[in-house]
Amino acid sequence: MVTSPDTATRAYRLDGFTIRNGKADYGGGLYLTVSASYLLTVENCTIFGNSSGYGGGVYCTSSSPTLTNCTITGNRAGYGGGLYGSSSSKPTLANCTVSLNSAASVGGIRSEASTKIINSLIVPNLGGGVDCLNSPDIGYNCVWGNIPWNYTLQTGERTGIDGNISVDPLLVAGHLLPGSPCINAGDNSVVTVDTDIDGEARIAGGRVDIGADEFHAPIVQGMLVFNDCAGSVPPMVDWEIRSGSTETRTLLLDPDGGFVIPRVPVGQFVLSVKPLSYLRRTVEVNTSGGSVLNLLEVSLTNGDIDGDKEVTLFDFGALVTAFGSMPGDSNWDANADLDGDEEVTLFDFGILVRNFGEIGDDRTGAHGGWTYPDWRARLPPGYWRNALCRVRAVTTERDPRTDIAFKASRTLT
Repeated sequence: MVTSPDTATRAYRLDGFTIRNGKADYGGGLYLTVSASYLLTVENCTIFGNSSGYGGGVYCTSSSPTLTNCTITGNRAGYGGGLYGSSSSKPTLANCTVSLNSAASVGGIRSEASTKIINSLIVPNLGGGVDCLNSPDIGYNCVWGNIPWNYTLQTGERTGIDGNISVDPLLVAGHLLPGSPCINAGDNSVVTVDTDIDGEARIAGGRVDIGADEFHAPIVQGMLVFNDCAGSVPPMVDWEIRSGSTETRTLLLDPDGGFVIPRVPVGQFVLSVKPLSYLRRTVEVNTSGGSVLNLLEVSLTNGDIDGDKEVTLFDFGALVTAFGSMPGDSNWDANADLDGDEEVTLFDFGILVRNFGEIGDDRTGAHGGWTYPDWRARLPPGYWRNALCRVRAVTTERDPRTDIAFKASRTLT
């Protein structure tokens, strides 16, 4: 959680940060309070995966912060999944994207005070979209797909008034797709910045877009397929864009693995990705004909615990070390939790065995560059039978009767 200081002045600005996985009673991601926040601006920030009782992403009280070009997504709260404003606050959201948040009461934006929401996307949030009291200023927004409603009765239905629309924005991983009704649908008069959240020109087609992203062609849209994953996909991944030189960007993923890569070169180039314990995959892309849409599906192979772009005995050793652990344990290794269920078990061992010998793209051969047949030739007779017995012994590590077997298994690495 990020808290604004009590002595903040006009000079205080939070710009370009990623705020994630915070937990608090108020404001899991950002807590903006006191006169400190009166002139505080928050720009180009991604706020996701936070949780709280009030304001999963952002909580405002006794303050009037302005949030511009911010993406507030995947946050949870009892009240106000995306943002909660108390009766003493006056928050402004300009060109923000508030999406996929959830709350028992209002998943999107809940504010008890005068609130301004302009040029922003509120789509789709669970628990409701917009609930604002005291004559809010709501214009040129797309409020769509929120469950069970987009606006409360006290806020009033705003669709079709003051430039507000309610239609599928064609939004993937925080970015607009070609043909989105939010392109060139905002109000230029309130734009105070030159660039969007990606660093591209804020006004591209004569009129500003709705949301944190300004659409610029070409883009690459596709899907990452996380094979063997029983849990949630990572919310962000690092992409390498190789076109003469290599540029690395960290971008959001949708819960289904959907992605959009903006600001890509025109012509032929290479995309490369290696999330978590998955092997690196590299694909060639050609945008000479425009954006690449719905054509790129990248299937990922699991098991590279040590990150050397191969599934080998070194990964098996790392799994044995972490076997039986859960988050918070001294031997916990998130990369060894191959199926993403927050426990290193025989299911993870099964994935490792199934994918043993697989090699990722751009393999460097950190352990001598052995291929799958080479590993098999070097294993002693009965190795896998003995190894499996040792792992089974580890599964009962909390039983004192198996203590000797547990220690034997640890010598495997």
